Amino acid sequence: MKNILKILLIDDEADICWLLEKALKDKGHKITKTTTGKEGIVEAKRSTFAGAFIDIRLTDINGFEVARTIKKITPQTKVIMITGYTSDSNELMKKHKGSYDDFISKPFDLTQIYATINEIVRRN
Repeated sequence: MKNILKILLIDDEADICWLLEKALKDKGHKITKTTTGKEGIVEAKRSTFAGAFIDIRLTDINGFEVARTIKKITPQTKVIMITGYTSDSNELMKKHKGSYDDFISKPFDLTQIYATINEIVRRN
């Protein structure tokens, strides 16, 4: 039997949301997407998610703040940060260690997304 996960997507870039939503829905997962950090936090309070993909640079709230808040609401949610930072991403990610479980750099390959989802399935 296939594990169907509830996944939260928080990204203000429509094309990234579309790509992630399509890729994850094609694998049978249930997706909730928002374009702001505030909306993402509201959704995290409404429902429990197995995983959350959160862009670091949101228009309203820093993605790391959103990640910390979601981890406080549901510590079992696996939080994956999405970053477009390339040159200083390691330093940035080290600075916020503990507020997220993993990170993926843009542009990303769907095999990275599927591997991350497989890890969430394994943990659940």
